[in-house]
Amino acid sequence: MTGVGDWNFEELVRACTKTDDNPDGIEPYDFQRRVADEGLPDLLVAPTGAGKTLTVVLGWLYRRRFHPDQAVRASTPHWLVICEPMRTLVEQVEADVIRWITASGQTDLDVHVFMGGEPSKRADWRNQATNDAVIIGTQDMLLSRALNRGFGSSRYLWPVEFAVLNNGAWWVFDEIQLMGAAVPTSRQLEAFRSVHRAVLPHGSTWMSATVDPLTLVTVDNPRINSVIELSEADRSGQLAKRLQAGKTMTELTLPADVKQRAKAISESVLQTHVPGTLSLVILNTVATARDVHAELAKRNAPDIVLVHSRFRPGDRRAVVDRVKSPVDAQGLGRIVVSTQVVEAGMDLDAASLTTEAAPWPSVVQRLGRCNRAGNRADAKVRWFLPARLDKPLPYSADDVEAAIETLRSLEGQAVVPDGLADLGPTMTPVLHPVLRMRDLLQLFDTMPDLSGADVDVAPYVRDTDGDSSVYVAWRDLGGVAPAPNMKRPGRDELCPVPIGEFRKWTMTKKAWVFRHLDGEWDEVRSRAVRPNDILLVEASNGGYHELTGWNENTKGWVTPVIEPVSAHVDAATEQDEAVDADDASFVNSWVSLRVHLPDTRQAAEQVLAALTPNLSTPETAAIVRASLLHDLGKAHDTFQDTMMRAAKDAWPTLSAAGPLAKSAGSGLRHKTKFFRHEVATALALLSESRDALDDLPQHVRFLVVYLTAAHHGKVRMSLRPLPGEPTGTAFGITHGDQLPSVDAGDMRVAGATLLLMPYLGLGVGEDGIRPWAEQTKVLLDQFGPFVLAWFESIVRFSDWRASAQPSEVL
Repeated sequence: MTGVGDWNFEELVRACTKTDDNPDGIEPYDFQRRVADEGLPDLLVAPTGAGKTLTVVLGWLYRRRFHPDQAVRASTPHWLVICEPMRTLVEQVEADVIRWITASGQTDLDVHVFMGGEPSKRADWRNQATNDAVIIGTQDMLLSRALNRGFGSSRYLWPVEFAVLNNGAWWVFDEIQLMGAAVPTSRQLEAFRSVHRAVLPHGSTWMSATVDPLTLVTVDNPRINSVIELSEADRSGQLAKRLQAGKTMTELTLPADVKQRAKAISESVLQTHVPGTLSLVILNTVATARDVHAELAKRNAPDIVLVHSRFRPGDRRAVVDRVKSPVDAQGLGRIVVSTQVVEAGMDLDAASLTTEAAPWPSVVQRLGRCNRAGNRADAKVRWFLPARLDKPLPYSADDVEAAIETLRSLEGQAVVPDGLADLGPTMTPVLHPVLRMRDLLQLFDTMPDLSGADVDVAPYVRDTDGDSSVYVAWRDLGGVAPAPNMKRPGRDELCPVPIGEFRKWTMTKKAWVFRHLDGEWDEVRSRAVRPNDILLVEASNGGYHELTGWNENTKGWVTPVIEPVSAHVDAATEQDEAVDADDASFVNSWVSLRVHLPDTRQAAEQVLAALTPNLSTPETAAIVRASLLHDLGKAHDTFQDTMMRAAKDAWPTLSAAGPLAKSAGSGLRHKTKFFRHEVATALALLSESRDALDDLPQHVRFLVVYLTAAHHGKVRMSLRPLPGEPTGTAFGITHGDQLPSVDAGDMRVAGATLLLMPYLGLGVGEDGIRPWAEQTKVLLDQFGPFVLAWFESIVRFSDWRASAQPSEVL
């Protein structure tokens, strides 16, 4: 494996870009060398096809793994987070990144994907959060996690995702002209990380071929500190051919009738198409793309592929693979009908382009897919007006009309990429919700309100004018409701569907959504469908086809996706959606508390050593102590009763080792509804068991208590009775419950009477006790959201690692 000092940047780029056609690889451009030398900038501006993604990935990799200066390597964040506006871009970037990393010899570097549900290798990214890694995902999936409301993820993992994406990560926001509200949100988040002390190095880069720097100015982040763009050396060097790649512009006049328009577009495409080449058709809406595709399919046309965002991941990969596969130069060629998903990131080189008028930045991106390499002298672009200029969905009428004026001024001309972005009009300023620090602090509490609802972060993540989505999985349910223990849909099952279309469709169909509180599937008509819900529908209901994706008018059986059980998924890190589910305690072996507690302490020491965060000695000691004490509450009678029922006849032998922490038996529900052992732990440490904290400074003692309560993500800032619990009970713990003493390795922790009522705010002032919510707010003010979440995550990482590899089993 290569490493520090083995390669300079030029050698790294050449090694990573070797192909059969170019065994020597490519030489980096001047602007790419500057990124490697100076570091990733705030703003990277380069035309489409110039290799922006390669620039940031290999620039980061060089500075993290190969730079000769150890200080540069240490100050480079250990995670590179690549945020894309569209799902199709994620899969392409993933393939490129894996290829580059493999060629670089850095095979210990992880690559993870966040897209439309749980990420691939779900346990790996959490168990290996201390490793160097590249994270790739859509703006919905990544930014929602950075805001502590991860779309498609377990709410109980939100705090971990929030922590790791805000500490030790360099974010790259690609094609920001397509990101809308995500741009100001990402700018605000980066400002907050600097002001409110993220634990590890961090930073952000925004990049595009077409960008107005004013869109990056926000109230808390008004300055762009560094910009890298093409130099004169770039314009006269290897890039010159691409920068001067011409294509001739022609306006296409269409009939007003929708069906006749689709027919006319398809006829024009066939007239323009050159056999043996790629023709590209880009439409503004999925409906128009489907109509044009259907018209082309009626004719004796070349290979026709429909591409849009409403596919299940596996089907989308198959479609994209078809699009990217070599075109038979001796055959009829290929016609790709697409929406905006090909505007950015997809490296296509079409001989002809037919496109609907769109805002100028989108037009520039689309033109960049025609004669991309500059090898054709006869490349043609035909463009046409949207059917409704007053409402050219999904765009602003003013922006589309301004672009049309520029397009008409270019009629008959051969336009080239160099300077094309500057020819057009500026975009109409769009007002987006601005994330402020008070909003982020509000989002830190992940407990839903009493109605079960959460703060909606969708307006901070993506423009939501009718474009919010839900994620739908089709299964053979046999015409009945899903069983409570049915596995939640995995990423490869999920198709994004516009929420309005889904609501209309389910007026005559049944669908189910998982209810977190009591761990059951709820028929969707009994509650409003919310953005980013994950829903199950009966496969016989139709609505989907593998080749054309979501379509509410599609009839017939939808073949369910059968997800293989991944060998990478570790039961210790799986988070059950019901409040009182505790499957992480049911692993492959019996482990006593006497063993598990010191195992977790040792794991915490290892995690801290691996990351060497800039923490004070008291903070570090608090994290290690919380890791040692985190499962004291498992000595509670309710938990041990569950262990006994799992052990059956083996219980007398197993219990001789003392209270049990982990079971080799199958998962069971506790007899006391909503029971959480971590609440018992926290209350014990606030009572007689507090002696276990006496050697720690006063200002970190409640931090230990909080970290033990939060180590499953289910009890954090709020402690209150759940619906249906009697007075004096919360999370299955009743005021006055007893917890016996526990042997925590080399520490004996005294037993305690669990005094719940004062911490619920009932009996304030009793012995000077303050309510839980009041104390946690003080803690959040003391450490800030990024640091406090990071502390939580270290304890959770440590628990997962200790659970996966116990030092002693029974």
